[in-house]
Amino acid sequence: MFLSRALALTLTCAAALAACGDDDGLSAEDYREQGNAACERYEADVRELPQPQSIEDVAPYAGKAQARLDELIDELDELEPPSDLEEQHDQLIRLGRSGVQEIKKLEAAGESGQQSEIEGALQSAGDLDTQSDEVARELGLDACADES
Repeated sequence: MFLSRALALTLTCAAALAACGDDDGLSAEDYREQGNAACERYEADVRELPQPQSIEDVAPYAGKAQARLDELIDELDELEPPSDLEEQHDQLIRLGRSGVQEIKKLEAAGESGQQSEIEGALQSAGDLDTQSDEVARELGLDACADES
Protein backbone atom coordinates (compact mmCIF):
# COMPACT_ATOMS: atom_id res chain seq x y z
CA MET A 1 0.00 0.00 0.00
CA PHE A 2 2.84 2.42 0.82
CA LEU A 3 4.39 1.79 -2.59
CA SER A 4 1.11 2.31 -4.40
CA ARG A 5 0.59 5.64 -2.56
CA ALA A 6 4.15 6.66 -3.34
CA LEU A 7 3.64 5.68 -6.97
CA ALA A 8 0.34 7.59 -7.10
CA LEU A 9 2.01 10.62 -5.53
CA THR A 10 4.90 10.39 -8.00
CA LEU A 11 2.51 10.17 -10.94
CA THR A 12 0.48 13.10 -9.61
CA CYS A 13 3.63 15.20 -9.23
CA ALA A 14 4.83 14.20 -12.69
CA ALA A 15 1.47 15.14 -14.20
CA ALA A 16 1.52 18.48 -12.39
CA LEU A 17 5.03 19.22 -13.61
CA ALA A 18 4.10 18.27 -17.15
CA ALA A 19 1.07 20.53 -17.02
CA CYS A 20 3.23 23.45 -15.91
CA GLY A 21 5.83 22.71 -18.54
CA ASP A 22 9.48 22.23 -17.94
CA ASP A 23 11.96 24.99 -17.30
CA ASP A 24 12.19 25.53 -21.04
CA GLY A 25 10.72 29.03 -21.16
CA LEU A 26 7.32 29.94 -22.50
CA SER A 27 5.46 27.74 -24.92
CA ALA A 28 5.83 28.89 -28.51
CA GLU A 29 2.18 29.98 -28.49
CA ASP A 30 2.57 32.04 -25.29
CA TYR A 31 5.84 33.52 -26.51
CA ARG A 32 4.24 34.63 -29.77
CA GLU A 33 1.13 35.94 -28.02
CA GLN A 34 3.12 38.02 -25.52
CA GLY A 35 5.69 39.19 -28.08
CA ASN A 36 3.06 40.24 -30.61
CA ALA A 37 1.10 42.06 -27.90
CA ALA A 38 4.23 44.01 -26.91
CA CYS A 39 4.87 44.98 -30.52
CA GLU A 40 1.26 46.02 -31.05
CA ARG A 41 1.50 48.36 -28.03
CA TYR A 42 4.76 49.77 -29.38
CA GLU A 43 3.29 50.36 -32.84
CA ALA A 44 0.27 52.12 -31.31
CA ASP A 45 2.56 54.34 -29.22
CA VAL A 46 4.76 55.27 -32.18
CA ARG A 47 1.73 56.03 -34.39
CA GLU A 48 0.72 58.60 -31.77
CA LEU A 49 3.95 60.55 -32.27
CA PRO A 50 3.67 63.53 -34.58
CA GLN A 51 5.68 62.87 -37.74
CA PRO A 52 8.63 65.17 -38.39
CA GLN A 53 7.77 67.95 -40.80
CA SER A 54 11.24 69.51 -40.93
CA ILE A 55 14.86 68.80 -40.02
CA GLU A 56 14.25 70.55 -36.70
CA ASP A 57 11.57 67.95 -35.88
CA VAL A 58 13.86 64.95 -36.47
CA ALA A 59 15.75 65.02 -33.15
CA PRO A 60 12.67 65.27 -30.88
CA TYR A 61 10.87 62.58 -32.87
CA ALA A 62 13.90 60.28 -32.83
CA GLY A 63 14.34 60.76 -29.08
CA LYS A 64 10.75 59.77 -28.37
CA ALA A 65 10.81 56.86 -30.82
CA GLN A 66 14.11 55.63 -29.38
CA ALA A 67 12.72 55.62 -25.84
CA ARG A 68 9.71 53.58 -26.94
CA LEU A 69 11.87 51.14 -28.92
CA ASP A 70 14.17 50.72 -25.92
CA GLU A 71 11.14 49.84 -23.77
CA LEU A 72 9.94 47.32 -26.37
CA ILE A 73 13.33 45.63 -26.60
CA ASP A 74 13.51 45.41 -22.80
CA GLU A 75 10.03 43.88 -22.71
CA LEU A 76 10.87 41.35 -25.43
CA ASP A 77 14.16 40.56 -23.72
CA GLU A 78 12.27 39.63 -20.55
CA LEU A 79 10.34 36.94 -22.42
CA GLU A 80 11.78 33.47 -22.09
CA PRO A 81 11.38 31.83 -25.48
CA PRO A 82 11.19 28.07 -25.88
CA SER A 83 14.64 26.62 -26.46
CA ASP A 84 14.04 26.08 -30.17
CA LEU A 85 13.41 29.82 -30.65
CA GLU A 86 16.11 31.09 -28.30
CA GLU A 87 18.81 31.71 -30.93
CA GLN A 88 16.49 33.74 -33.16
CA HIS A 89 15.07 35.57 -30.12
CA ASP A 90 18.58 36.58 -29.06
CA GLN A 91 19.30 37.74 -32.61
CA LEU A 92 16.13 39.86 -32.59
CA ILE A 93 17.17 41.46 -29.29
CA ARG A 94 20.67 42.20 -30.64
CA LEU A 95 19.21 43.78 -33.77
CA GLY A 96 16.78 45.79 -31.65
CA ARG A 97 19.56 47.10 -29.42
CA SER A 98 21.55 48.04 -32.53
CA GLY A 99 18.44 49.80 -33.82
CA VAL A 100 18.24 51.82 -30.62
CA GLN A 101 21.85 52.94 -31.17
CA GLU A 102 21.09 53.94 -34.77
CA ILE A 103 18.09 55.98 -33.65
CA LYS A 104 20.34 57.72 -31.13
CA LYS A 105 22.62 58.58 -34.06
CA LEU A 106 19.58 59.85 -35.95
CA GLU A 107 18.69 62.04 -32.99
CA ALA A 108 22.23 63.46 -32.90
CA ALA A 109 22.15 64.00 -36.66
CA GLY A 110 18.85 65.81 -36.30
CA GLU A 111 20.33 68.03 -33.62
CA SER A 112 23.24 68.91 -35.90
CA GLY A 113 20.87 69.60 -38.78
CA GLN A 114 23.15 67.82 -41.24
CA GLN A 115 21.00 66.30 -43.99
CA SER A 116 23.68 63.79 -45.02
CA GLU A 117 24.06 62.52 -41.44
CA ILE A 118 20.30 62.17 -41.12
CA GLU A 119 20.14 60.23 -44.38
CA GLY A 120 23.00 57.95 -43.31
CA ALA A 121 21.39 57.23 -39.95
CA LEU A 122 18.04 56.55 -41.62
CA GLN A 123 19.71 54.15 -44.07
CA SER A 124 21.47 52.25 -41.28
CA ALA A 125 18.31 52.09 -39.17
CA GLY A 126 16.34 50.92 -42.22
CA ASP A 127 18.84 48.14 -42.92
CA LEU A 128 18.56 46.92 -39.32
CA ASP A 129 14.77 47.16 -39.50
CA THR A 130 14.74 44.94 -42.60
CA GLN A 131 16.88 42.34 -40.82
CA SER A 132 14.80 42.44 -37.65
CA ASP A 133 11.58 42.09 -39.68
CA GLU A 134 12.91 38.88 -41.20
CA VAL A 135 13.86 37.43 -37.81
CA ALA A 136 10.55 38.53 -36.27
CA ARG A 137 8.64 36.71 -39.02
CA GLU A 138 10.74 33.58 -38.46
CA LEU A 139 9.79 33.75 -34.78
CA GLY A 140 6.10 34.21 -35.59
CA LEU A 141 6.16 37.75 -34.22
CA ASP A 142 4.36 39.20 -37.21
CA ALA A 143 3.25 42.28 -35.26
CA CYS A 144 6.95 43.06 -34.81
CA ALA A 145 7.58 43.08 -38.56
CA ASP A 146 6.61 45.67 -41.13
CA GLU A 147 4.00 44.44 -43.56
CA SER A 148 5.42 43.63 -46.95
